[in-house]
Amino acid sequence: MSDNIDAKRYVDKKEKYSHILRERFDRREIPSFQELFSHSQNALLNHEQKKGKDIIQFSFFITTREGDIMLIERSDKSHVITRGLSLLVSWSPSVSLFPSGNSWPSDQDDLFFIFHKEITSELLKKPELKYTGFARNDIDSERTYYFHIFEAHYPYSSFEFKKMVSNIGRKHLFIKDKDIFVDILSLENLKNRYVITNDVDSALLDFIHRKRLKEVYMVGENCILLPGSFLKN
Repeated sequence: MSDNIDAKRYVDKKEKYSHILRERFDRREIPSFQELFSHSQNALLNHEQKKGKDIIQFSFFITTREGDIMLIERSDKSHVITRGLSLLVSWSPSVSLFPSGNSWPSDQDDLFFIFHKEITSELLKKPELKYTGFARNDIDSERTYYFHIFEAHYPYSSFEFKKMVSNIGRKHLFIKDKDIFVDILSLENLKNRYVITNDVDSALLDFIHRKRLKEVYMVGENCILLPGSFLKN
């Protein structure tokens, strides 16, 4: 098992708020960022120490002018839970203050700050961010991940985007070169050419495919994605 140490924001499952968060999610309620951050904390955790915790992640899938989606390969050396092909780049907001001066993300610059903790290239600064939804993924009986998911939309065509990434270098799009750009593909080609096995990615693919914003999308028994329309202001 990997001994990777990650800075994570989390809610301890022993805390009352962990139960409140699960119950509210089951009622299709998404807590505000301020509420979630006021009830969570930061720490450096190895894989074993993530047991008994609800890990908070902010995740982004990248789209082009045509609506095509970026596919990446997650490095086995840097990831333990979610490996292989993925649509999402993620970071657990393990900081005490954001650029706004608040302890929770409260404006677009705070969200850009989170996004660029993973996407480092200067050519990809400040995409249009659209809130997609909130996912809960029960990895096992001891580990749960909650994902705030955003679409990061760029005005470039898919051809322009791939050319730009080629000039950057496939491995230099991400922090520490831990993940690798694979391709920009239409939803149809993604489904036909690649097998996406990660629960959250599969739920997101199904969500994008259906585009019915008042539905709940579920993969197996472990992962549920609530549309952003349920977000509490």
